[in-house]
Amino acid sequence: MQKIDVLIQEADKNLTICNACRYCEGFCPVFPAMERRQSFGAADINYLANLCHNCSECYYACQYAPPHEFRVNIPQSLAKIRKASYQHYAWPGPFARLFNNNGLVASLALGLGASVILLLFIALNGGLGQLFSGQHGGDFYAFFPHNTLVLAFGSVFLFAMLALLMGFLNFWRDSGEKLRDLGNLSAWRQAWSDALSLRHLHGQEDRGCTYPDDNHSHWRPEGSPVFMSHAETPGDSK
Repeated sequence: MQKIDVLIQEADKNLTICNACRYCEGFCPVFPAMERRQSFGAADINYLANLCHNCSECYYACQYAPPHEFRVNIPQSLAKIRKASYQHYAWPGPFARLFNNNGLVASLALGLGASVILLLFIALNGGLGQLFSGQHGGDFYAFFPHNTLVLAFGSVFLFAMLALLMGFLNFWRDSGEKLRDLGNLSAWRQAWSDALSLRHLHGQEDRGCTYPDDNHSHWRPEGSPVFMSHAETPGDSK
Protein backbone atom coordinates (compact mmCIF):
# COMPACT_ATOMS: atom_id res chain seq x y z
CA MET A 1 0.00 0.00 0.00
CA GLN A 2 1.28 3.45 -0.91
CA LYS A 3 2.07 5.82 1.94
CA ILE A 4 -0.99 7.81 2.95
CA ASP A 5 0.82 11.16 2.52
CA VAL A 6 1.53 10.38 -1.15
CA LEU A 7 -2.08 9.35 -1.73
CA ILE A 8 -3.38 12.52 -0.02
CA GLN A 9 -1.10 14.68 -2.19
CA GLU A 10 -2.31 12.97 -5.37
CA ALA A 11 -5.98 13.29 -4.36
CA ASP A 12 -5.49 16.95 -3.40
CA LYS A 13 -4.16 17.70 -6.89
CA ASN A 14 -7.03 15.88 -8.59
CA LEU A 15 -9.73 17.44 -6.40
CA THR A 16 -8.32 20.94 -6.87
CA ILE A 17 -8.55 20.52 -10.66
CA CYS A 18 -12.10 19.15 -10.29
CA ASN A 19 -13.13 22.03 -8.07
CA ALA A 20 -12.00 24.50 -10.72
CA CYS A 21 -13.75 22.65 -13.55
CA ARG A 22 -17.02 21.42 -11.96
CA TYR A 23 -18.19 19.72 -15.17
CA CYS A 24 -19.24 16.68 -13.11
CA GLU A 25 -21.32 18.72 -10.67
CA GLY A 26 -24.32 16.67 -9.58
CA PHE A 27 -22.94 13.26 -10.60
CA CYS A 28 -22.81 11.99 -7.01
CA PRO A 29 -22.49 13.25 -3.39
CA VAL A 30 -18.73 13.72 -3.75
CA PHE A 31 -18.99 16.82 -5.93
CA PRO A 32 -21.45 18.95 -3.88
CA ALA A 33 -19.36 18.16 -0.78
CA MET A 34 -16.16 18.98 -2.67
CA GLU A 35 -17.52 22.33 -3.86
CA ARG A 36 -18.08 23.44 -0.25
CA ARG A 37 -14.31 23.41 0.25
CA GLN A 38 -11.61 25.67 -1.16
CA SER A 39 -8.74 23.48 0.06
CA PHE A 40 -8.46 19.83 1.00
CA GLY A 41 -6.85 18.56 4.18
CA ALA A 42 -6.34 14.88 4.97
CA ALA A 43 -9.61 14.68 6.92
CA ASP A 44 -11.55 16.27 4.03
CA ILE A 45 -10.08 13.82 1.52
CA ASN A 46 -10.82 10.81 3.76
CA TYR A 47 -14.41 12.02 4.04
CA LEU A 48 -14.83 12.54 0.28
CA ALA A 49 -13.25 9.16 -0.47
CA ASN A 50 -15.85 7.42 1.68
CA LEU A 51 -18.66 9.25 -0.16
CA CYS A 52 -17.48 7.82 -3.49
CA HIS A 53 -19.36 4.75 -4.77
CA ASN A 54 -16.81 4.12 -7.56
CA CYS A 55 -19.45 4.37 -10.31
CA SER A 56 -16.66 5.84 -12.52
CA GLU A 57 -18.97 8.12 -14.50
CA CYS A 58 -16.83 11.16 -13.70
CA TYR A 59 -13.74 9.41 -15.09
CA TYR A 60 -15.29 8.90 -18.52
CA ALA A 61 -16.77 12.41 -18.53
CA CYS A 62 -13.50 14.08 -17.53
CA GLN A 63 -11.58 16.08 -20.15
CA TYR A 64 -8.47 15.92 -17.95
CA ALA A 65 -8.37 12.12 -17.58
CA PRO A 66 -5.47 10.18 -19.17
CA PRO A 67 -3.96 10.60 -21.70
CA HIS A 68 -4.24 14.31 -20.77
CA GLU A 69 -1.09 15.47 -18.98
CA PHE A 70 -3.07 16.19 -15.77
CA ARG A 71 -4.03 12.48 -15.60
CA VAL A 72 -7.03 13.12 -13.34
CA ASN A 73 -8.60 9.87 -12.18
CA ILE A 74 -10.93 10.61 -9.28
CA PRO A 75 -12.38 7.07 -8.83
CA GLN A 76 -8.92 5.47 -8.68
CA SER A 77 -7.48 8.16 -6.42
CA LEU A 78 -10.39 8.02 -3.96
CA ALA A 79 -10.42 4.20 -3.98
CA LYS A 80 -6.80 4.19 -2.81
CA ILE A 81 -7.58 6.75 -0.12
CA ARG A 82 -10.66 4.81 0.97
CA LYS A 83 -8.65 1.62 1.44
CA ALA A 84 -5.96 3.52 3.36
CA SER A 85 -8.62 5.17 5.55
CA TYR A 86 -9.83 1.77 6.76
CA GLN A 87 -6.34 1.14 8.09
CA HIS A 88 -5.94 4.67 9.43
CA TYR A 89 -9.13 4.58 11.53
CA ALA A 90 -8.88 0.93 12.62
CA TRP A 91 -9.21 0.23 16.35
CA PRO A 92 -7.24 -0.92 18.30
CA GLY A 93 -4.42 0.98 16.60
CA PRO A 94 -1.86 -1.88 16.55
CA PHE A 95 -4.33 -3.96 14.51
CA ALA A 96 -4.22 -1.43 11.67
CA ARG A 97 -1.11 -3.01 10.15
CA LEU A 98 -3.04 -6.24 9.66
CA PHE A 99 -4.95 -4.64 6.76
CA ASN A 100 -1.84 -5.09 4.60
CA ASN A 101 -2.26 -8.87 4.76
CA ASN A 102 -5.88 -9.21 5.80
CA GLY A 103 -6.51 -12.43 3.87
CA LEU A 104 -3.61 -14.25 5.50
CA VAL A 105 -4.39 -12.79 8.93
CA ALA A 106 -8.08 -13.75 8.70
CA SER A 107 -7.19 -17.32 7.72
CA LEU A 108 -4.64 -17.70 10.52
CA ALA A 109 -6.96 -16.10 13.09
CA LEU A 110 -9.83 -18.38 12.10
CA GLY A 111 -7.66 -21.50 12.22
CA LEU A 112 -5.93 -20.64 15.48
CA GLY A 113 -9.13 -19.40 17.12
CA ALA A 114 -11.04 -22.57 16.26
CA SER A 115 -8.14 -24.70 17.48
CA VAL A 116 -7.85 -22.85 20.78
CA ILE A 117 -11.61 -23.12 21.42
CA LEU A 118 -11.60 -26.84 20.59
CA LEU A 119 -8.60 -27.54 22.83
CA LEU A 120 -10.16 -25.50 25.64
CA PHE A 121 -13.38 -27.48 25.48
CA ILE A 122 -11.45 -30.76 25.42
CA ALA A 123 -9.45 -29.72 28.48
CA LEU A 124 -12.57 -28.63 30.38
CA ASN A 125 -14.38 -31.89 29.62
CA GLY A 126 -11.89 -34.53 30.73
CA GLY A 127 -9.37 -34.52 27.88
CA LEU A 128 -9.14 -36.64 24.75
CA GLY A 129 -10.19 -39.80 26.58
CA GLN A 130 -13.57 -38.31 27.39
CA LEU A 131 -13.94 -37.08 23.80
CA PHE A 132 -13.72 -40.63 22.39
CA SER A 133 -15.35 -42.49 25.30
CA GLY A 134 -18.89 -42.18 24.00
CA GLN A 135 -20.18 -41.33 27.47
CA HIS A 136 -21.76 -38.15 26.20
CA GLY A 137 -24.04 -40.22 23.97
CA GLY A 138 -23.40 -38.14 20.88
CA ASP A 139 -24.96 -35.10 22.54
CA PHE A 140 -23.11 -32.07 21.11
CA TYR A 141 -24.11 -29.80 23.98
CA ALA A 142 -22.93 -32.32 26.55
CA PHE A 143 -19.43 -31.65 25.32
CA PHE A 144 -19.82 -28.05 24.14
CA PRO A 145 -22.24 -26.38 26.62
CA HIS A 146 -24.55 -23.85 25.00
CA ASN A 147 -23.79 -21.07 27.48
CA THR A 148 -20.05 -21.53 26.97
CA LEU A 149 -20.48 -21.27 23.20
CA VAL A 150 -22.55 -18.11 23.63
CA LEU A 151 -19.84 -16.62 25.85
CA ALA A 152 -17.03 -17.49 23.43
CA PHE A 153 -18.63 -16.33 20.20
CA GLY A 154 -20.61 -13.53 21.83
CA SER A 155 -17.37 -12.03 23.13
CA VAL A 156 -15.91 -12.06 19.61
CA PHE A 157 -19.06 -10.41 18.22
CA LEU A 158 -19.05 -7.69 20.89
CA PHE A 159 -15.37 -6.97 20.29
CA ALA A 160 -16.02 -6.64 16.54
CA MET A 161 -18.92 -4.24 17.18
CA LEU A 162 -16.77 -2.19 19.58
CA ALA A 163 -13.94 -2.03 17.02
CA LEU A 164 -16.36 -0.81 14.32
CA LEU A 165 -17.87 1.78 16.67
CA MET A 166 -14.48 3.14 17.74
CA GLY A 167 -13.29 3.30 14.13
CA PHE A 168 -16.44 5.19 13.15
CA LEU A 169 -16.06 7.65 16.04
CA ASN A 170 -12.41 8.28 15.06
CA PHE A 171 -13.56 8.99 11.50
CA TRP A 172 -16.44 11.20 12.68
CA ARG A 173 -14.15 13.25 14.92
CA ASP A 174 -11.70 13.88 12.05
CA SER A 175 -14.55 14.91 9.74
CA GLY A 176 -15.16 17.93 11.99
CA GLU A 177 -18.75 16.99 12.83
CA LYS A 178 -20.15 17.09 16.36
CA LEU A 179 -21.44 14.00 18.16
CA ARG A 180 -24.85 15.65 18.60
CA ASP A 181 -25.18 15.74 14.80
CA LEU A 182 -25.61 11.94 14.94
CA GLY A 183 -29.10 12.64 16.28
CA ASN A 184 -30.20 14.27 13.02
CA LEU A 185 -33.13 11.99 12.08
CA SER A 186 -33.59 13.58 8.68
CA ALA A 187 -30.00 12.74 7.76
CA TRP A 188 -30.46 9.16 8.99
CA ARG A 189 -33.60 8.74 6.86
CA GLN A 190 -31.80 10.06 3.79
CA ALA A 191 -28.76 7.87 4.42
CA TRP A 192 -30.83 4.70 4.83
CA SER A 193 -32.91 5.53 1.77
CA ASP A 194 -29.79 6.05 -0.35
CA ALA A 195 -28.12 2.91 0.98
CA LEU A 196 -31.10 0.55 0.62
CA SER A 197 -32.01 1.82 -2.85
CA LEU A 198 -28.35 1.87 -4.02
CA ARG A 199 -29.26 5.27 -5.38
CA HIS A 200 -25.74 6.31 -6.30
CA LEU A 201 -25.05 3.14 -8.28
CA HIS A 202 -27.84 3.95 -10.76
CA GLY A 203 -25.96 6.79 -12.46
CA GLN A 204 -27.41 9.81 -14.18
CA GLU A 205 -31.03 9.43 -15.35
CA ASP A 206 -31.07 5.87 -13.95
CA ARG A 207 -28.79 4.61 -16.73
CA GLY A 208 -26.53 2.65 -14.41
CA CYS A 209 -22.80 2.84 -13.73
CA THR A 210 -20.12 3.13 -16.38
CA TYR A 211 -18.73 -0.24 -15.33
CA PRO A 212 -16.68 -2.18 -16.32
CA ASP A 213 -16.07 0.23 -19.23
CA ASP A 214 -17.58 3.46 -20.55
CA ASN A 215 -20.88 1.78 -21.43
CA HIS A 216 -23.70 2.29 -18.92
CA SER A 217 -24.84 -0.86 -17.16
CA HIS A 218 -27.07 -1.87 -14.23
CA TRP A 219 -24.76 -4.79 -13.49
CA ARG A 220 -23.43 -3.37 -10.22
CA PRO A 221 -26.71 -2.25 -8.58
CA GLU A 222 -28.37 -5.51 -9.60
CA GLY A 223 -25.44 -7.67 -8.49
CA SER A 224 -24.64 -5.89 -5.22
CA PRO A 225 -27.51 -7.41 -3.17
CA VAL A 226 -26.45 -10.89 -4.30
CA PHE A 227 -22.72 -10.79 -3.68
CA MET A 228 -19.89 -8.43 -2.87
CA SER A 229 -17.13 -8.08 -5.46
CA HIS A 230 -13.97 -6.05 -5.92
CA ALA A 231 -14.63 -3.45 -8.58
CA GLU A 232 -11.53 -2.52 -10.53
CA THR A 233 -11.25 1.23 -10.89
CA PRO A 234 -10.79 2.68 -14.39
CA GLY A 235 -7.17 3.18 -15.28
CA ASP A 236 -5.88 0.30 -13.10
CA SER A 237 -4.45 -1.37 -16.16
CA LYS A 238 -2.78 1.77 -17.46
